[in-house]
Amino acid sequence: MSEQARDTIPIFPLGNVVLFPGTHVPLHIFEPRYREMTRAAIQSDRRIGMIAVRPERRSEMPEDPDLFPIGCEGIISRAEEEPDGTWNLILTATHRFKIIAEPPRPAERGYRTAQIEYLEETETDQPLTELRAGICTRLEEMLRRMTPAGEVQPTLDKLSELDDGTLVCSLAQGLDFGVLEKQRLLEAAGLKTRATILSDLLQFRIAEIETLSSPGTDQIQ
Repeated sequence: MSEQARDTIPIFPLGNVVLFPGTHVPLHIFEPRYREMTRAAIQSDRRIGMIAVRPERRSEMPEDPDLFPIGCEGIISRAEEEPDGTWNLILTATHRFKIIAEPPRPAERGYRTAQIEYLEETETDQPLTELRAGICTRLEEMLRRMTPAGEVQPTLDKLSELDDGTLVCSLAQGLDFGVLEKQRLLEAAGLKTRATILSDLLQFRIAEIETLSSPGTDQIQ
Protein backbone atom coordinates (compact mmCIF):
# COMPACT_ATOMS: atom_id res chain seq x y z
CA MET A 1 0.00 0.00 0.00
CA SER A 2 1.50 3.33 -1.05
CA GLU A 3 2.06 6.24 1.30
CA GLN A 4 -0.42 8.25 -0.80
CA ALA A 5 -3.16 5.83 0.29
CA ARG A 6 -2.95 7.09 3.89
CA ASP A 7 -5.08 9.87 5.30
CA THR A 8 -6.67 11.27 8.45
CA ILE A 9 -10.46 11.29 8.69
CA PRO A 10 -13.15 11.76 11.36
CA ILE A 11 -14.45 8.46 12.67
CA PHE A 12 -17.95 7.54 13.80
CA PRO A 13 -18.01 4.54 16.19
CA LEU A 14 -21.10 2.37 15.76
CA GLY A 15 -22.54 -0.14 18.18
CA ASN A 16 -24.43 -2.40 15.79
CA VAL A 17 -23.78 -1.27 12.19
CA VAL A 18 -21.05 -2.39 9.78
CA LEU A 19 -20.77 -0.49 6.49
CA PHE A 20 -19.73 -2.13 3.21
CA PRO A 21 -18.30 -0.53 0.04
CA GLY A 22 -20.86 0.41 -2.57
CA THR A 23 -23.81 0.50 -0.18
CA HIS A 24 -25.86 3.39 1.20
CA VAL A 25 -27.05 3.90 4.76
CA PRO A 26 -29.40 6.50 6.32
CA LEU A 27 -28.18 8.08 9.55
CA HIS A 28 -29.91 10.28 12.10
CA ILE A 29 -27.27 12.33 13.90
CA PHE A 30 -28.36 13.66 17.29
CA GLU A 31 -25.40 13.57 19.70
CA PRO A 32 -23.66 16.98 19.96
CA ARG A 33 -20.21 15.59 19.15
CA TYR A 34 -21.46 13.90 15.98
CA ARG A 35 -23.43 16.99 14.96
CA GLU A 36 -20.06 18.77 15.22
CA MET A 37 -18.44 16.01 13.16
CA THR A 38 -21.16 16.27 10.50
CA ARG A 39 -20.77 20.05 10.18
CA ALA A 40 -16.98 19.72 9.92
CA ALA A 41 -17.27 16.98 7.27
CA ILE A 42 -19.75 18.98 5.18
CA GLN A 43 -17.47 22.03 5.33
CA SER A 44 -14.56 19.86 4.22
CA ASP A 45 -14.66 16.83 1.87
CA ARG A 46 -17.80 15.16 3.31
CA ARG A 47 -15.90 12.02 4.37
CA ILE A 48 -16.60 10.04 7.55
CA GLY A 49 -15.04 6.77 8.66
CA MET A 50 -17.64 4.32 9.96
CA ILE A 51 -16.24 1.65 12.27
CA ALA A 52 -17.78 -0.83 14.69
CA VAL A 53 -17.19 -0.87 18.42
CA ARG A 54 -16.04 -4.18 19.85
CA PRO A 55 -19.15 -5.83 21.39
CA GLU A 56 -17.58 -6.18 24.84
CA ARG A 57 -16.99 -2.38 24.86
CA ARG A 58 -20.47 -1.18 23.89
CA SER A 59 -21.19 -0.06 27.45
CA GLU A 60 -18.43 2.52 26.92
CA MET A 61 -20.16 4.20 23.95
CA PRO A 62 -20.46 7.57 25.77
CA GLU A 63 -16.66 7.58 26.10
CA ASP A 64 -14.07 6.37 23.55
CA PRO A 65 -14.57 2.59 23.32
CA ASP A 66 -12.14 0.20 21.65
CA LEU A 67 -12.83 -0.27 17.96
CA PHE A 68 -12.26 -2.98 15.42
CA PRO A 69 -9.17 -2.20 13.31
CA ILE A 70 -11.01 -2.14 9.97
CA GLY A 71 -13.91 0.07 8.92
CA CYS A 72 -15.39 1.67 5.81
CA GLU A 73 -15.24 5.27 4.65
CA GLY A 74 -18.43 6.96 3.56
CA ILE A 75 -19.23 10.15 1.67
CA ILE A 76 -22.16 12.28 2.83
CA SER A 77 -24.23 12.21 -0.35
CA ARG A 78 -27.24 13.93 1.18
CA ALA A 79 -27.64 16.03 4.32
CA GLU A 80 -30.63 17.76 5.88
CA GLU A 81 -30.33 19.72 9.12
CA GLU A 82 -33.45 19.80 11.28
CA PRO A 83 -34.58 22.88 13.23
CA ASP A 84 -33.41 21.23 16.46
CA GLY A 85 -29.85 20.87 15.13
CA THR A 86 -30.01 17.15 14.39
CA TRP A 87 -29.10 15.83 10.94
CA ASN A 88 -30.55 13.28 8.54
CA LEU A 89 -27.82 11.92 6.30
CA ILE A 90 -27.43 9.48 3.46
CA LEU A 91 -23.93 8.02 3.54
CA THR A 92 -22.50 6.35 0.44
CA ALA A 93 -19.79 3.84 1.34
CA THR A 94 -16.59 4.01 -0.67
CA HIS A 95 -13.42 2.30 0.63
CA ARG A 96 -12.42 -0.05 3.41
CA PHE A 97 -9.67 1.24 5.67
CA LYS A 98 -7.42 0.12 8.51
CA ILE A 99 -6.71 2.36 11.49
CA ILE A 100 -2.97 3.03 11.78
CA ALA A 101 -3.11 5.40 14.75
CA GLU A 102 -5.55 7.60 16.62
CA PRO A 103 -4.09 11.02 17.49
CA PRO A 104 -4.93 12.54 20.88
CA ARG A 105 -8.15 14.53 20.68
CA PRO A 106 -7.99 18.25 21.49
CA ALA A 107 -10.23 19.26 24.38
CA GLU A 108 -12.25 21.57 22.13
CA ARG A 109 -13.19 18.79 19.67
CA GLY A 110 -15.87 16.29 20.61
CA TYR A 111 -15.36 13.64 17.92
CA ARG A 112 -12.49 11.27 17.19
CA THR A 113 -10.19 11.18 14.17
CA ALA A 114 -7.86 8.45 12.98
CA GLN A 115 -4.89 8.04 10.70
CA ILE A 116 -5.95 5.37 8.24
CA GLU A 117 -4.60 3.28 5.41
CA TYR A 118 -6.97 2.41 2.59
CA LEU A 119 -7.34 -1.29 1.80
CA GLU A 120 -7.50 -2.51 -1.78
CA GLU A 121 -10.31 -4.78 -2.88
CA THR A 122 -8.83 -7.91 -4.51
CA GLU A 123 -10.38 -10.66 -6.65
CA THR A 124 -12.79 -8.14 -8.19
CA ASP A 125 -12.13 -9.35 -11.73
CA GLN A 126 -13.01 -12.99 -11.08
CA PRO A 127 -16.59 -13.93 -12.05
CA LEU A 128 -18.48 -15.44 -9.13
CA THR A 129 -20.90 -17.45 -11.24
CA GLU A 130 -21.14 -20.55 -9.05
CA LEU A 131 -20.77 -18.70 -5.76
CA ARG A 132 -23.41 -16.18 -6.80
CA ALA A 133 -25.85 -18.91 -7.77
CA GLY A 134 -25.25 -20.66 -4.45
CA ILE A 135 -25.78 -17.45 -2.48
CA CYS A 136 -29.08 -16.75 -4.25
CA THR A 137 -30.26 -20.34 -3.77
CA ARG A 138 -29.46 -20.25 -0.06
CA LEU A 139 -31.02 -16.82 0.37
CA GLU A 140 -34.20 -18.04 -1.32
CA GLU A 141 -34.25 -21.10 0.95
CA MET A 142 -33.73 -18.98 4.06
CA LEU A 143 -36.57 -16.64 3.06
CA ARG A 144 -38.84 -19.60 2.33
CA ARG A 145 -38.27 -20.97 5.82
CA MET A 146 -38.77 -17.54 7.41
CA THR A 147 -41.96 -16.61 5.52
CA PRO A 148 -45.08 -17.43 7.56
CA ALA A 149 -47.56 -19.84 6.00
CA GLY A 150 -50.02 -18.07 3.73
CA GLU A 151 -47.78 -15.04 3.13
CA VAL A 152 -46.05 -14.29 -0.16
CA GLN A 153 -42.29 -14.88 -0.12
CA PRO A 154 -40.20 -11.85 -1.16
CA THR A 155 -38.91 -12.08 -4.73
CA LEU A 156 -35.22 -12.00 -5.57
CA ASP A 157 -35.67 -10.88 -9.19
CA LYS A 158 -33.90 -7.55 -8.72
CA LEU A 159 -30.73 -9.27 -7.47
CA SER A 160 -29.99 -10.35 -11.03
CA GLU A 161 -29.52 -6.67 -11.95
CA LEU A 162 -26.62 -6.24 -9.51
CA ASP A 163 -22.98 -6.87 -10.32
CA ASP A 164 -21.12 -9.37 -8.14
CA GLY A 165 -19.55 -6.80 -5.82
CA THR A 166 -22.76 -4.88 -5.24
CA LEU A 167 -24.72 -8.08 -4.67
CA VAL A 168 -22.33 -9.47 -2.07
CA CYS A 169 -21.83 -6.18 -0.19
CA SER A 170 -25.55 -5.29 -0.26
CA LEU A 171 -26.49 -8.67 1.24
CA ALA A 172 -23.68 -8.45 3.79
CA GLN A 173 -25.00 -5.03 4.79
CA GLY A 174 -28.71 -5.79 4.70
CA LEU A 175 -29.04 -9.28 6.16
CA ASP A 176 -29.60 -9.74 9.87
CA PHE A 177 -26.17 -11.02 10.84
CA GLY A 178 -24.44 -10.11 14.09
CA VAL A 179 -21.67 -7.51 14.31
CA LEU A 180 -18.96 -10.17 14.59
CA GLU A 181 -20.26 -11.94 11.48
CA LYS A 182 -20.49 -8.69 9.54
CA GLN A 183 -17.04 -7.61 10.68
CA ARG A 184 -15.65 -10.91 9.43
CA LEU A 185 -17.25 -10.19 6.05
CA LEU A 186 -15.85 -6.65 5.95
CA GLU A 187 -12.34 -7.79 6.84
CA ALA A 188 -12.26 -10.41 4.05
CA ALA A 189 -9.41 -9.38 1.74
CA GLY A 190 -11.22 -10.07 -1.52
CA LEU A 191 -14.63 -10.35 -3.09
CA LYS A 192 -14.43 -14.10 -3.64
CA THR A 193 -13.49 -14.68 0.00
CA ARG A 194 -16.30 -12.39 1.16
CA ALA A 195 -18.79 -14.21 -1.07
CA THR A 196 -17.64 -17.58 0.29
CA ILE A 197 -18.10 -16.41 3.88
CA LEU A 198 -21.53 -14.99 3.00
CA SER A 199 -22.60 -18.29 1.47
CA ASP A 200 -21.42 -20.18 4.57
CA LEU A 201 -23.27 -17.79 6.88
CA LEU A 202 -26.48 -18.27 4.91
CA GLN A 203 -26.13 -22.04 5.12
CA PHE A 204 -25.54 -21.82 8.87
CA ARG A 205 -28.62 -19.60 9.26
CA ILE A 206 -30.75 -22.11 7.32
CA ALA A 207 -29.55 -24.91 9.61
CA GLU A 208 -30.27 -22.74 12.65
CA ILE A 209 -33.82 -21.99 11.47
CA GLU A 210 -34.40 -25.65 10.70
CA THR A 211 -33.21 -26.70 14.16
CA LEU A 212 -35.31 -24.11 15.98
CA SER A 213 -38.44 -25.02 14.02
CA SER A 214 -38.11 -28.78 14.49
CA PRO A 215 -40.71 -30.30 16.86
CA GLY A 216 -39.31 -31.17 20.24
CA THR A 217 -36.28 -28.90 19.92
CA ASP A 218 -35.18 -27.48 23.26
CA GLN A 219 -34.57 -23.74 22.90
CA ILE A 220 -32.09 -22.05 25.17
CA GLN A 221 -33.60 -19.00 26.80
